[in-house]
Parts: sequence; structure tokens; C-alpha cells
Amino acid sequence: SNKRHYDGDQEDVQGNQIHCLLSETISTLESTGEHTSNTSNKEITK
Repeated sequence: SNKRHYDGDQEDVQGNQIHCLLSETISTLESTGEHTSNTSNKEITK
């Protein structure tokens, strides 16, 4: 039962790491997307 408990903890840790990575990736994509759209808008305006 100790091993099963340990495995469960490992899964929780991995799940949290994945969630953090997803959040960071989404934030980065949103920032990049805004920057890209701003750049294209300026180029179109020219």
C-alpha cells in the first residue's frame, strides 16, 4: 500500500507540473499572438 500511495503522489506532482507548463505555454502563446497581430496591423497600416 505504501508503493501505491507513493505512485499516487508522483502522479499528483506530474499533474501539477503539466498544469503549470500548460499555463506558461498558453501565456507565452497569448503574448506572442498579441505581439504578432500588433506587428501585422502596423505593417498593414503602412
